[in-house]
Amino acid sequence: MGGGRRPQGGAHARRAPGRPLQRGSARGAGPRERRHWRRPGWCDRRVDGAGIGSIHGCGQWRLRPRRRRPQDLAAARRCGLARERPAARNSAGHARDAAGRPLTQLLRWAEIDLGAVRENAARILAHLPKGTRLMAVVKANGYGHGAVPAARAAIRGGATWLAVATLDEARELTGLVHAERILVMGGMVPDQAPAATVSGFSIAVSSPGFARALGDGEEVVPVHLKIDTGMGRFGVSPDDAQSLAKLINDSAGLRLAGTWTHFASAGTDEKMTRAQYERFLRAMESLGVDPGLRHACNSAAALRYPEMALDAVRAGIALYGCEWPGASPALSLRSVVTHVKTVAAGHGVGYGATWVAGAPARVATVAIGYADGISRARGNRGHVLVRGQEAPLIGAVSMDAITIDVTGVSDVAVGDVVTIIGADGDQRVTAEQVADWSNTISYEVLTAIGSRVKRRYSE
Repeated sequence: MGGGRRPQGGAHARRAPGRPLQRGSARGAGPRERRHWRRPGWCDRRVDGAGIGSIHGCGQWRLRPRRRRPQDLAAARRCGLARERPAARNSAGHARDAAGRPLTQLLRWAEIDLGAVRENAARILAHLPKGTRLMAVVKANGYGHGAVPAARAAIRGGATWLAVATLDEARELTGLVHAERILVMGGMVPDQAPAATVSGFSIAVSSPGFARALGDGEEVVPVHLKIDTGMGRFGVSPDDAQSLAKLINDSAGLRLAGTWTHFASAGTDEKMTRAQYERFLRAMESLGVDPGLRHACNSAAALRYPEMALDAVRAGIALYGCEWPGASPALSLRSVVTHVKTVAAGHGVGYGATWVAGAPARVATVAIGYADGISRARGNRGHVLVRGQEAPLIGAVSMDAITIDVTGVSDVAVGDVVTIIGADGDQRVTAEQVADWSNTISYEVLTAIGSRVKRRYSE
């Protein structure tokens, strides 16, 4: 290249060392840059008519908005730019497309009705003597419902205390209530005492060793003395409760803010429950100090023995609509069909071929398994709901899938919503039913729901 001519075009432009190459402005660009521009077309306009439309790929051009013409709307729909009418809903309340199939991008999800949690909290309080405080138990991620959303809903329903198992769970709730009104009920080791001391939370104490570790800090720690009246886990024996209460009372770093116990069989054994309650009352009378907030009842005891409520009750499972007559279940668990096939008579299904078709059958595979909380004990037990009808669960539960017999359910297809817990049309499956089919309890059914299951909240 000779003659001292300056190179044309951005690809050959020179720049001073250390300075970035500057592109020309829209009006000052060279011919090679300008020739790639295009005039705006109809697709460059915003079809909603709001504001000033921008040009895709050429941000310096602007168009004045204009009214949408019928031909523009038709073309916009072809490009996927126009808003469509809301889709129809299926019997489980999920959107369906024109062919009747559900519209969802999730394979498995839980629907949490926070309004139900709020109503259940109010229902529990209405059942108790006036003035009783409600301590909402939201440990284990709010029994699978989400600790923070569940706690907020319970507070709106009248709860004034929160209870969890660990310090980490308590920290999630910071700011929802005063820190002292969050009780950490679970056991700890002395190495955790420094963190517990500065947390501001109420801490359960069951032994002199842990009490001394807590009292060594610079903060005054509110503690709840736990007395073992028959559960056999945490707690000091009734005979030793007085000495531990005195240790707490004499410590400059501790304050006895509460005294509590836990019933072992409140839902099944009245004689044992009443014996535990009387043992607890006698132990508190012998403390020689103010016991602080007195609480003994869990959900089962609060339901059956409201006269034992004392100052507060700790309600967990009942908050979520289980194990309490008239309570509203707060959680629905759903998935979708990912495959449908016909199997011949004699064909096995699942690991170990534990189910074998006695006649030709339609089998649907559903995208949820034991990694998501479906117990392997459910193999060949119980049913789910699809298209508002019951479909038996067949074969072994896999890590990521279950199989169901949909021979008796018309038109089941890929994408159909399957309800594992909850309602579909006039049919409902409860967590208690699932617990029976799984040889467990509703607590485990709810808390076992895994992290792959997305939570969707509503009021």
